Amino acid sequence: MKTIKIILLLLVVTTGSLMGQKSVRPTKNLDAYVGTWVYQNNDTIFKIRLQKGQKVGRFDIYNGLYGGYYLSVKGKIIENYWGDLPEYWDSSKEPRPDNLYIWASNHSHRLDIIDPNYVSVWFYDQRKKHFGGKGISGG
Repeated sequence: MKTIKIILLLLVVTTGSLMGQKSVRPTKNLDAYVGTWVYQNNDTIFKIRLQKGQKVGRFDIYNGLYGGYYLSVKGKIIENYWGDLPEYWDSSKEPRPDNLYIWASNHSHRLDIIDPNYVSVWFYDQRKKHFGGKGISGG
């Protein structure tokens, strides 16, 4: 009987400590996307700045990219969400940080199935507030 109690106690302690640890989801080639990306067509300029960041979920940590964006037309600034970006994002809390305008990652549960030439992107349009501010997604 004493042995059963000890085994149950060890099982509870081990399970509790494992549940407190978050696993880091693997990614590939995120460094290739870091920096400032510029699209220009005549007098329209659209810029995106991406830097590395982490999204902390309830059970996992996701490495990815945070970003901001800038749009000018005919020399007039239309959108300017180019400010400081957060250090990390606790996605279990609402709302997301006000200064998080783009989130991109190619995380998966297995490293061997990640395409390093692809990232999934969530864009938080500050003017249109798509889907109640939840963002629009693309690849």
